Amino acid sequence: MKLRNKLDDYEYEAELTTEHSVSSYGQPVLVDVATGEAIDQVSASCSVLVSATRKERKALRAAGYFLQA
Repeated sequence: MKLRNKLDDYEYEAELTTEHSVSSYGQPVLVDVATGEAIDQVSASCSVLVSATRKERKALRAAGYFLQA
């Protein structure tokens, strides 16, 4: 999926994964693919979805990420 930070217009590829050190108990976290940085729900609220599949949108909501399209 592709996101854009509303504060600085940084556009980036992101993915939900449980393979990041921030993930615990199988809870997926959103990660910037280029930097490997985990993005918490508060920080993600500063981003908008540029593109994502229906499955990705559903997974984001289930993980607690509520992003505007």
